[in-house]
Amino acid sequence: MQQTIRLFFLLIFVPFCLAAEDPWLVFEERAVELGEVYQFSTVEHVFPFVNRGSDEVVITGVESILQTGRVNVEPSVIPAGEGGEVRVVQPVGDRLGRTAFRFAVRSTDPGKPEVKLLAEAFVHSAYQPETGQVEIGDVFQDEGKTAVFELVSRAAEELGSIETVEGPEFVEVTALEETQKGQGRRLAVRLLPGAPLGFSTGTVRLRTGVRAQPEYRIEYRATVYGEVVPSENPANLGLMRVDQPAEKVILLRGRAGQPVDIERVEIADPTVSAAVDDCPGEEGCRRLTLSLIPHHAGELRGTAEVFVAGQEEPIPLTFSGMVARRDAVVRDLGVLGDEPIRVEGRRHIKPSERVDQAARPQPAASNPSPPAAEQVPTESAGRDAEEASAKQVVLAWAVRKQDHIFGYLVYRSDQADGPFLRAGEGMVVAPQGPGNIGRYRFVDDDVEPGKTYYYFIELVTRSGLKERLTEVLSKTVPAAVDAAS
Repeated sequence: MQQTIRLFFLLIFVPFCLAAEDPWLVFEERAVELGEVYQFSTVEHVFPFVNRGSDEVVITGVESILQTGRVNVEPSVIPAGEGGEVRVVQPVGDRLGRTAFRFAVRSTDPGKPEVKLLAEAFVHSAYQPETGQVEIGDVFQDEGKTAVFELVSRAAEELGSIETVEGPEFVEVTALEETQKGQGRRLAVRLLPGAPLGFSTGTVRLRTGVRAQPEYRIEYRATVYGEVVPSENPANLGLMRVDQPAEKVILLRGRAGQPVDIERVEIADPTVSAAVDDCPGEEGCRRLTLSLIPHHAGELRGTAEVFVAGQEEPIPLTFSGMVARRDAVVRDLGVLGDEPIRVEGRRHIKPSERVDQAARPQPAASNPSPPAAEQVPTESAGRDAEEASAKQVVLAWAVRKQDHIFGYLVYRSDQADGPFLRAGEGMVVAPQGPGNIGRYRFVDDDVEPGKTYYYFIELVTRSGLKERLTEVLSKTVPAAVDAAS
């Protein structure tokens, strides 16, 4: 019996030892921190390795997990005792905040046939706003419409020339007057006459004179009307339940009060039907009723093409809604007056309270508003003032409620009204983890005795968005003292 147990243990232990062989390809590092980078830039890194095995290893495949980068291995056959390198080239794209780029290397290494490599970075924009969210609004097709907003960059002394690289032919971006001593510019985004009917959203790529990040993108939204104006487009179907009937009524009126003649309505989704009849008590108006019975939970989207007599181009009427399971419990936020409430961050906001985005673009709704950071008095302010010398300027600050903050940027100018440029080589990074108050200190040693400098500080959220933290502060460097005197 004892011999049988020993044999059984041997049969299990030997295969386990074989499977646990150490990797032959040994990388100096498999995860790297690339620091802060700008949007639309390209990051590169080299991962060196050595073959510590007893025979050659052949690289059989490499890939970028996101499938947007390039991965090269030299050499592809690595003799025992020799080394090589994996070179990765990864476009950053339009992402913001903490970002991870992953790569895979496959080989004939008996100990580890696939190695995962990781490069992490913090992505932020050289511009404010980070992305131009421009709400053009309702537009008549034969008129067009313009929205204006201000673009600013502190990554260069001047924003420079601005030109359109890519965008729809019916959207035109024009650079207007300079602002903030050349670091800013007012831009006019115009939806030209003749734009397609219906809800329109898209992106315009611009090239500027900012070398750190020469590309900037504007995202626009507009609804284009012809001679017939829908009461709602896009149409919100609201919350629906699986296998329960739902309806949406949309009124179609003539732009100048003329009668509306609907020839037909075409919908690609066979589960959605359309019926057209007269609006009760309103001449010339037509009522379009969308009827459907959703069979699957999730988001529902579609388009109804409304063909109007005498009009070649149909009206693309988009609709969307959320479908919940029949037994799902859904929290009802209710309504305030006649306006539906939507959740934004920790506050319920009515549509009438929204900022006009044509005048002041806002961050995308997918980035909820975090609690505002709060400056608190810092006990080190007096000490730092004493430490200031003819060779440096010291700034000290403390912040409460900083869980959403990644770090801080300090800007400097020789004049109170700018232009301001970043001071120092990197971001002042906030410690990650629990902690109510963070205390920080920034030393500027690129100064001249007797000269006054002007500073302000911005915070950068973990999602890569910037917010102003301080007003402009003036600091005068003490004059140098002549030792001979």
